[in-house]
Amino acid sequence: MTALATPRHMQGVVPLAVDCLSEVFEDLAPGTWAFIQENLCELDPDQQKALAGAYVATIKQCQAERLAGEYKGSIEAKANTRLRNYTAHYQVHDLCLTGSDRDLKDFSRERAAECRSIIQTETDEGRLLRRLACVVERYGLEWLKPYSSLESGPNLSPLYNRLQCNRWWMRRIRRLQALRVEKVKRRLGDVGAGRQLYCSNWNVRRLTRAIARNAQTLAGVEAINDDGEVFSLDELQQLGVANPEIRRSELMVRMRGFEEVAAKYGHIGEFWTFTTPSRFHRMSKVRSSSTPKVFKNPNWDGSCPVAGQDWLSNKWAAIRSKFDREGIRCYGFRIAEPHHDGTPHWHLLLFFHPDEAAQARKIARHYLWKTDSPSEPGAWRHRFNSKAIDPEKGTAAGYLAKYVSKNINGTGLGDLESDEDWATSLAESANRVRSWASAWGIRQFQQIGGPSVTVWRELRRLGPEDDQVDEEEGGALWEAVTAADQGDWCSFVIAMGGPSIPRSARPLKPAYWIQSRPIGTEGVGGVPIGTDTSRYEPTQEPVQTGSVPRVNAGLGSEHDEPEIPAFIPGRAYTEYGDLSKGKVFGLWVLGKPVLTRLQTWIIQLAKTSGSDWGLNQRRECAALDLC
Repeated sequence: MTALATPRHMQGVVPLAVDCLSEVFEDLAPGTWAFIQENLCELDPDQQKALAGAYVATIKQCQAERLAGEYKGSIEAKANTRLRNYTAHYQVHDLCLTGSDRDLKDFSRERAAECRSIIQTETDEGRLLRRLACVVERYGLEWLKPYSSLESGPNLSPLYNRLQCNRWWMRRIRRLQALRVEKVKRRLGDVGAGRQLYCSNWNVRRLTRAIARNAQTLAGVEAINDDGEVFSLDELQQLGVANPEIRRSELMVRMRGFEEVAAKYGHIGEFWTFTTPSRFHRMSKVRSSSTPKVFKNPNWDGSCPVAGQDWLSNKWAAIRSKFDREGIRCYGFRIAEPHHDGTPHWHLLLFFHPDEAAQARKIARHYLWKTDSPSEPGAWRHRFNSKAIDPEKGTAAGYLAKYVSKNINGTGLGDLESDEDWATSLAESANRVRSWASAWGIRQFQQIGGPSVTVWRELRRLGPEDDQVDEEEGGALWEAVTAADQGDWCSFVIAMGGPSIPRSARPLKPAYWIQSRPIGTEGVGGVPIGTDTSRYEPTQEPVQTGSVPRVNAGLGSEHDEPEIPAFIPGRAYTEYGDLSKGKVFGLWVLGKPVLTRLQTWIIQLAKTSGSDWGLNQRRECAALDLC
């Protein structure tokens, strides 16, 4: 065996994996090292180390079985088969999903270039679409909606622009990577209590790297407003709900506010838990064991957590529809979190009229239990669990405090440890739960009923001292903005008409604006990245989510057409050429606009000594409007 064939010179394999493999170097047949290198070299370094350890363990097991007369084959046969099967799980055509981030970037550039070549050379539109679809479907990606509705009619340009963009490909491949790796780990039984809690260690490391990468990017970009104030995007991010601590605090304020609303209206609280049937669970726990022990669930049908989340969502939709037919109104919060093997379950904190709570429980149990395999052992006990909130034993918000903390950052509860799944702390649980939600794309928190939180956040930008808020006139705006400024969710809900009226009937609504066109031109045009927005004028076209409120449902009074506020720069089109959904510029208050975002921000790369950010030159990147 030549020097280059020794494990000490395996190109593309990390040294720690090579050192591990060298333990069995003398025992393997010639050519085995080339096979090992071929299967390891494209994998993530952590994957290489783990697989090297598993390979050596399999070799030693075969050696022991041969000495005992239980095995007569070659000692590397089993190890090679396991390694080949493992890497095949993560191979999609010519894409290795466990490769490094740099490998995925290179792959994305290649696919964008391939699509660009097809678009430039193919003249027949039908054949062009078929060839592009083959490229997308080759890697198991979902084919895009081909047409975008623009003012001039259906247009294929946004589709072509996406397929030629390496950043679009990178986003899709990263998403595919996270899902595929997690599905394989789940199928192999690696995710569970005592193994890899909630989600795979690989995806935990993936999210950790992504957070660090994003933080570095945000720290290298600065925002300048109209007053000349300069902030890094990282600083601005820490001031909003992207900051885990602010997000947790806001959720607790809203939960506590709903509890105060319930007390004012004489409503009672219920704490519900929804669980999926056995077929959604990959692993089962040995509950009598003092240490984490799990076994593969024989009833599992191959479902992933996304399927479990869809099942819960569909059941809740059926329950809510039945509530509407029966005239039952509820409000509160829903939290989705994983069982030890990653299968989701829901916790709901809901408030009802005292006369409706019992019927609501009956309806929920019917849809969760009787409509799906009701004879399954334990179904009646586990599918639906309800607990009435006893104010003497604790607040309603207190019931959910641990779940909120566990699903965000694990803080705010002192030294309390997680009471399930043998996690050492809430902080560790929170890290793994965030990774689980990121990998599977599961929404963790959802408000049920009540007014829009977007309105709440926009009012907190405004403040009661703003010139647009008149204390003497009072009204819904003054009451709502005062409540939001004081962090009083209860008073805000009451000012918005109560917890249960439709959002279309509320006096305040979010306002979105799509505008901007070059001066002297006709039609709506997009603002290109880095454009001087002072050269643009408004299109006089206010746009909302929903219709402009010409009739206030709360008062029954008619209003004139909404007034057009002062010019606010915006982008009519996305970077790919689709019509923009608009930017929030403020609120509609009884059909009239109130501005909450008065600053225009210019985003540019920060001036950093010795960095690659443009050789110390401040290069303008984009104009962020209404931030």
